[in-house]
Amino acid sequence: MLTPTGYWIAFVVQAALCASAAVLVARAGAAPRHFALAWILLSVLFVGLGYLDWAAQPTKETSLTSYILGASLTPLVAIAVVWTIRRRAGLSIQWIAAGASAFLTTVGVAMAAYATGF
Repeated sequence: MLTPTGYWIAFVVQAALCASAAVLVARAGAAPRHFALAWILLSVLFVGLGYLDWAAQPTKETSLTSYILGASLTPLVAIAVVWTIRRRAGLSIQWIAAGASAFLTTVGVAMAAYATGF
């Protein structure tokens, strides 16, 4: 179980990893199936890490569904942003846009989970 500061650091690392993977796939001139594969691999990684954190909680304050939702949406949003702007923007702009959108998605899911008890 992470401390509150640890969660913020994990959110930033998750967003940076999603953005980096999305930009790398786009830079390679990948087909849509490569974007889908990147999304699946990142989702599986984050679901696994989320489960480890969820299992370490002494009291289950956050549901496992919230972890799964965040782990699935965050890479999807980053990849969708890069997919959308890959022909019009440079790599650094793609990375910043994907990272910012992934971070905001993660924070939004966390806030919704705490607000609704989901």
